[in-house]
Amino acid sequence: MIYFDNAATTKPLDIAIKKFVEVSNSYFANPSSLHSAGKNSKQIIEKSETEFKKIIDAKYGKLIFTSSATLSNNIAITGKVEYLKGKIKKRKVKILYCESDHPSIVDTVKSQKDVEIKALRFDKLYSKLNEKIDIEDYILSIYFDSIKEFEPDFLILQWVNNENGLILPVEKIANFSRKVKDNITIHIDAVQGFLKLPFFNISDIDTISFSSHKFGGLKGSSILYLKDLTKIKPIFFGGGQMENLFPSTENVASIAASIATCNFLYTKIEKVFAENLEKKHYLCSLITEDEILSKNLFFLSDMIFSKSTFSPYIIKIYNNKIPSQVLQNILNDEKIMVSIGSACFSNKKKMIKDSYFYGIPEKLSDKGIRISFFLDETKEQINIFIEKMKQIIVKYLDW
Repeated sequence: MIYFDNAATTKPLDIAIKKFVEVSNSYFANPSSLHSAGKNSKQIIEKSETEFKKIIDAKYGKLIFTSSATLSNNIAITGKVEYLKGKIKKRKVKILYCESDHPSIVDTVKSQKDVEIKALRFDKLYSKLNEKIDIEDYILSIYFDSIKEFEPDFLILQWVNNENGLILPVEKIANFSRKVKDNITIHIDAVQGFLKLPFFNISDIDTISFSSHKFGGLKGSSILYLKDLTKIKPIFFGGGQMENLFPSTENVASIAASIATCNFLYTKIEKVFAENLEKKHYLCSLITEDEILSKNLFFLSDMIFSKSTFSPYIIKIYNNKIPSQVLQNILNDEKIMVSIGSACFSNKKKMIKDSYFYGIPEKLSDKGIRISFFLDETKEQINIFIEKMKQIIVKYLDW
């Protein structure tokens, strides 16, 4: 099998599995129990928090260990909105986000009651690339203008888009937001960028969500960073664990496995980044240098060359003939695993097209597949993928 769907989930690293088994065997007691075994389990959680805060350079604040980034986003967004409602009584709370964000952001924002919402989209992205205009400047202009005009109370940013790898300059947006409104609340979904890109300065950020299975950890384990515990309202109720924000018995082994993975990858970010940039360059060059593929496969040109605009781990490839689902099924039969987009969209009956979000030509918009790399992909696998794509394209051209 060739696995090119790491944006959906990564293969667990050996160090994560080893740590999970080790802690499961030795620290299985409930960390809320008052006996020594329970206290030992609690110490594992406390040690994990200390180590993770060092990695993200958090000099203060609190970590909430949850079971998924979707849940972390829900806790952060709804909890912050409820807190802000208690502070802003004379008008509705204003929320600014992007329509192409992950469903756990978009749907959670849309579920909020009695709030004022402004949704952004980058519907001129494709044309701006063709005009050779700096994409970061284009994105910043949209955010800066919207922040000045709308003056949001709550700004939500997805650092790296899970569909096409678009990177938001979150640090610049956050700094500008503080200058416009110093008491603005800022949440960042860091799921697709953490331990893959150099991390941003968190001094202006209130909450950040992370997901273990996106960086070689185990599924069912997420981390939510909170700068100030007093500025969020609980949305769940139970035993009081995790400051009552996620009141459930802690999964000590998964928490320890996540932090072990973080410690392993933290010193390798630059090396892994460079390796994936090389893989992406290689894939794109094989397409552009082939007579058949170059005429029938398309991608945003800036995705090849830019380190700052698009993640090297993700590339969205379009074709002008084969619907996304059909192409995915054909490749699946060849044991090549790719995606047509976010796995979290897979159960939705209606998918919004890239033409709406990014201005991709309508004829290409529903004919894209997502390739996403991480640690194990090889040039040999990329060669096989390219050869299969060429065979598929030639076959469809004959129909």
